[in-house]
Amino acid sequence: MSMRLRRDAGFTLIELMVGLALGMLVMTALTALLINVNRNNGELARNTSIIENGRFTMQLLEQDLSHAGYWGGFVPAFDDLSYPAPGRTYKSDAPNAAPDPCLSYSTTNWTTMTSSSTSVGYIQRLVGMPIQVYAVDSSGTAPTIGTCGSTWLQNLQPNTHVVFVAHAAPCTVGSSSDEDCTAEAGALYFQYGNCTDSSSGYFTVFPYYMLAAASDASLSNFTQRNRGCSAGATARGTGKNDLAPAYKLSWHVYFVRNYSVASGDGVPTLMRRSFKLVGTSMAWAGAEALIEGIEGFRVELGIDAKNRAGTAVALTDFADIVNWADAADRKNPTNRGDGNPDTFTQCGTGGCTTLQLANATAVKLYVLVRANTVTPSFRDGKTYTLGDTGGGGVCLLGSAATGTGCTALATPGNCQAGTVNTCDYRRHLYTRAVRLTNISMRRELAS
Repeated sequence: MSMRLRRDAGFTLIELMVGLALGMLVMTALTALLINVNRNNGELARNTSIIENGRFTMQLLEQDLSHAGYWGGFVPAFDDLSYPAPGRTYKSDAPNAAPDPCLSYSTTNWTTMTSSSTSVGYIQRLVGMPIQVYAVDSSGTAPTIGTCGSTWLQNLQPNTHVVFVAHAAPCTVGSSSDEDCTAEAGALYFQYGNCTDSSSGYFTVFPYYMLAAASDASLSNFTQRNRGCSAGATARGTGKNDLAPAYKLSWHVYFVRNYSVASGDGVPTLMRRSFKLVGTSMAWAGAEALIEGIEGFRVELGIDAKNRAGTAVALTDFADIVNWADAADRKNPTNRGDGNPDTFTQCGTGGCTTLQLANATAVKLYVLVRANTVTPSFRDGKTYTLGDTGGGGVCLLGSAATGTGCTALATPGNCQAGTVNTCDYRRHLYTRAVRLTNISMRRELAS
């Protein structure tokens, strides 16, 4: 009986304590593993969001910028190196000022250009300068943009850029179910007529129109034809006398707001506004949030300032008749660029000059992407250079080395402090050069 009692007595105190200790060790290891997995998952999510947001931003901006200056085959006269063609005189439609984005649409403001027009109207300015860039100062004050910049560009991220991009929609009206291809009564359309005289074989009428079809969506006011001047088919096709295609105007402005959902939430966000049909009239639609975490956004314009021989050209010459090194063969224009960017510049709060905008053939993008949440025990003391402002880079965080001329975008404070501040976020700087094909190729083909 004594032997049976000893076998049924269970664990001793020492055995129980050893078991509990081993269990606590296992639980501690599992808890540490769970914490590390959660931390790694959070860090992976932050890094993934930085990569995805950065790539999406670059793709979105590049897609729109690469279409800048596309007008359905139309080439502005001042930049058309086939001028003066036989039987035609040069039309000075070179833009003499940047188009004011704040100017509301009306047929009085938006002058229609015809073959006999010599004035430079609003449409000519917009067609000749499809990109406009303005800088936001260090206090986040809206740049000088017409009369409305301070009213509909608010809560801007300091030291970023505001970029306007204009072009004809990449699809013709009626060609697909895309919003840009759908005809709408009151929307703004662009049509280019390439009418030729059948007897002489050269251009006699060379107009284009950008008007709103206010009464209906049939575009009855757009009567330009492809190549023939005689009235023929009423369809918008490819035949000689068919009505020329019509395109909707695509005009966007990109900027960075210092919050995402609610003012003060501290999540900088890339925003976009579109000039489109709002109700029954053309106007700038409300701002739409595109991508969160875009902390820095700046661009450099590549200016075409040298001809093929490498000789600097006076940018004022682009408003004159083209001069050729070989007048008989019309090769190598001496007072036009070759389509390649020779210098890069960043526009200030008042924007770039008219001549810079009219001769921009490339754009360099600088996009600084920040995670939306902080990384524990992380301090970012690096310096990010967002392009060249002439005297040096525009930087965020870190201490600029002597002689770099960097201007701080934000004050990091004491990055070793225990409180959450701007140094606690992971970031990545994305850069990309975008060629403005529709502008640069006009000059390259004549070289």
